[in-house]
Amino acid sequence: MKNILLAAILFLSGAAAAQKDTLAKYSISELLDKSIPDISNSKIYAEELLHRNPSDSIKIRALDIISDYYILTAGDFDSANSYFKKSLALAKKINYTEYIIICLSRLSTYHAVLNKNEEALKYLSELKQYRFIEDYNTYGHEGYVYFLMGDIEKTIFFDKKMLREAKNAAKEKGMTKKKHEEIQLTIKAAYAGIATSYNYLKKLDSASFYINKAEEIKIEANNVTWFIKAFNLILRRDFDGAIACMDKNYDKYIKNYKIDKYQYLYYMAICYQQKGDFKKGLEFSKEAIENKTPMISFQNYELECYKIAAECAEKLGKTDEAFLYNKK
Repeated sequence: MKNILLAAILFLSGAAAAQKDTLAKYSISELLDKSIPDISNSKIYAEELLHRNPSDSIKIRALDIISDYYILTAGDFDSANSYFKKSLALAKKINYTEYIIICLSRLSTYHAVLNKNEEALKYLSELKQYRFIEDYNTYGHEGYVYFLMGDIEKTIFFDKKMLREAKNAAKEKGMTKKKHEEIQLTIKAAYAGIATSYNYLKKLDSASFYINKAEEIKIEANNVTWFIKAFNLILRRDFDGAIACMDKNYDKYIKNYKIDKYQYLYYMAICYQQKGDFKKGLEFSKEAIENKTPMISFQNYELECYKIAAECAEKLGKTDEAFLYNKK
């Protein structure tokens, strides 16, 4: 047994050394480039960057990569926050304003996700001392933080301020086509955000009004309204309408986007559960659980999927399976 353990230790040590030798052949810029598409190994690349004792600006980017790794692979916001705090300290040390803003934005967001509202508001207050390029971005982020904290009325207040400021900016003369499209996307996002908030307040007609306003803006981008419209239809108990809405958008806006796919599976599970088709409800909820994706939201999608799976399994007489999902 001791020989097996020793062999395993030697193997792992050798593998680690081989990996270190492999990473050594990459330059700093190559490591940064590799870390972006390869999220599963991004932490390894970032740690190699830090091991080389690079400039403070590179250290900040490496810490940022590790933070993203913890969120995207495990939904571990506590670990992410610890690295963003290190990034923030370094950014302040070298007066790197762009990254100070990024760190404060994310720290305010991720503390809100963790229901650490006092800390979230502290970082939000500090963030407001720095000017975003446009005021509407400031209001948009402020509304987002309050949304994550569950304060929907304040979210609507700031999203409407964002909408007003973006509309004023759109009236400016002589802007580039790119800038015009950027502002139109902001206006569309504001409409969508307000619609989302009205959905949560069960003011469904108001939500529909803003969904329609968002859909009037014909900008080619990932559709930000399909899931808001589907949720609105679910709340109206128009489950067939919600399914049709999602099916219509699936190929173009859902299947190739991980977060959208996860929301789609969750909403489909709700629809079929509520329609009494427990077989399909179980299939979609199980697929959602298997493809769970960290979501920046005050709503616990994973827990809801387990509840749906447990109920559907119970209705189908699959008591052992229902017990398994209830334990989660």
